Order: sequence, then C-alpha cells, then structure tokens
Amino acid sequence: MDTELRPFTCSYTEGLPELLSSLGCTLAISTYQAGKVIFISATDKKSLIQLPRSFKKPMGIAIRDQQMAIATRSEVVVLANTPGLAATFPKTAEYV
Repeated sequence: MDTELRPFTCSYTEGLPELLSSLGCTLAISTYQAGKVIFISATDKKSLIQLPRSFKKPMGIAIRDQQMAIATRSEVVVLANTPGLAATFPKTAEYV
C-alpha cells in the first residue's frame, strides 16, 4: 500500500512573522510522533519559512549560548553555531 506523504503546513496569525522578525528569533518545535524538529523563521515581516529536520523521536529542546541540544528517544544531539566551519564546507553537495 503506497501512502503519499504530505508536506508540513502551518497556519498563523498575521502578526507572527513581524514578531519573529523584530525579535530576530526562530521557533523550534519538536514533533515526537512525526520524528521531526521544525524550525519556523520570518523571511520578512509578512511571511514565514519552515525547515523540518528528521530525528528519531525528538522529545525536547534546550538552548544555551550558541548550542542547541535535542533529546531523542535514545540520545542527546548537541548542535553548535560554528561559523568558522562554513568556509570549509563544500559549495555544492554530492548525494549518494
């Protein structure tokens, strides 16, 4: 049985993009059953962009300084803002 996966959608009040833009922040939402952490940011004062990322059963998120920890069913994943690595990252990605 083939089941089509639908993309994530969201609805929001008119003032949310302006609020996120003025605060300079992003919302991070964990979805345990869907296995996603979804980041929602303002692209300008009128629209949002969402960036879903897969994790095995994400349960919680913690932020400290330039680090974010995501607690999953079996591990804690720590992500860090490291701008210095961007210069060494390949300009194009090759997928296997």
